[in-house]
Amino acid sequence: MRSDEEQEGMPDAGFPAAVLWDMDGTLVDTEPYWIATEFAMAEKYGGTWSQEHALNLVGKALLDSGEYIRVHMGIDRTPQEIVDEPARRRGGAGGGARALAPRRARACSPTSRSTASPVGS
Repeated sequence: MRSDEEQEGMPDAGFPAAVLWDMDGTLVDTEPYWIATEFAMAEKYGGTWSQEHALNLVGKALLDSGEYIRVHMGIDRTPQEIVDEPARRRGGAGGGARALAPRRARACSPTSRSTASPVGS
């Protein structure tokens, strides 16, 4: 147990100084959403797509993925337009992220989320 002097200046005894919420694969399995969106884009824009292509993108940078999709799906979209599509379909990425963080942890510690998804304001 820490003494009063050691606890002084801490946000709350027993709580971390800060919390980083990793949204892509740790707290939320986002890959199924990305993959479903890729197949929907192929259908929408007349491209072709496969599960193998989808799995090649797991963990890749967004704009690199957008370029891969443009080339391999064969659609006439820029890499930026391609990576913006999932956020538009879901109404912005990360909208429910705050609900995952317990209110007490948010109140006691600075928090931030880590995600490769475009995060709306």
